[in-house]
Amino acid sequence: MYTMGVYLLYEGNYQALDAVRKRFFWQGTNKKRKYHMVKWEALIRPKEFGGAGFMDIRAMNICLLVKWIERVEKNENSICVQLLCKKYLGDKSIFQLTRNVGSQIWKGLLSVRQWCQRGRRVQVRGANKLDFGQICGSEIAL
Repeated sequence: MYTMGVYLLYEGNYQALDAVRKRFFWQGTNKKRKYHMVKWEALIRPKEFGGAGFMDIRAMNICLLVKWIERVEKNENSICVQLLCKKYLGDKSIFQLTRNVGSQIWKGLLSVRQWCQRGRRVQVRGANKLDFGQICGSEIAL
């Protein structure tokens, strides 16, 4: 879980983790193979939508990284956030950056920006202040 909260996993990692979970669910601890009565996509669907509510690893990885973006946008008072802001942002927002350069952690954050933007709204509050609502609830002075 910690690794997913810091790095964007590769597709092969998702498939390997899902393979272990599928094998355990359908086969158990026995070596005997069993029939698949339900598709995996139906099992990872939330219970409210008719699924079994298994955690979707891809979605969890993206959500954990979006939480980092929220912390960076709020300019949280932690050493990790301050380091990322000083090293990569300067006086810009993470959404204003165009170059995809930096460490593996930073590239992961930049690659999930579009997920954060989907639930984001920007409200102009005055001549030199913007209010980032919903996901990023901070004010930034221009």
